[in-house]
Amino acid sequence: MEERKILDIQLVDVYSECSAPEILWGLLKDRLNTSCGNISHKDMPEYHEHIEFYAGIPYKYWDLIRSNNKFIGAIYLSYNNEIGLHLFTEFNNKEIKYSVLQYFLSKYKPLYEVKGVRRDCFLVNLGPEDSETKEVLERFNFRHIQNTYALISS
Repeated sequence: MEERKILDIQLVDVYSECSAPEILWGLLKDRLNTSCGNISHKDMPEYHEHIEFYAGIPYKYWDLIRSNNKFIGAIYLSYNNEIGLHLFTEFNNKEIKYSVLQYFLSKYKPLYEVKGVRRDCFLVNLGPEDSETKEVLERFNFRHIQNTYALISS
């Protein structure tokens, strides 16, 4: 893995930041408008649904990403060892993704394996058009292990 300068990146637990629900709501709206699409949402949820999801503590770790005193995105680790990394469009570039992922991987370790439930390694799900994130992941030695298809009812 090549060495790169780590940008000024901080991870802030979403439950320690009072403005987190609004920041995450803005990030979700931003994600639904990107060219890479969104693999977890077809439509924008209602705000109260977003707050219920947030309050349900859906992830093992869920952090806002702060750089130069500005929140630029969020990253989480699911209970299935899946990493979700989402940056606001204006900050969505390879250098920032690399620095965030480098910091995240130094801070967190995968949860232990539960046979038939979760693997003992980190996983990342990407939309088929997200070649930029794929490039970043490959620099960390993530390997392509599956393709996922959804049967979309009409």
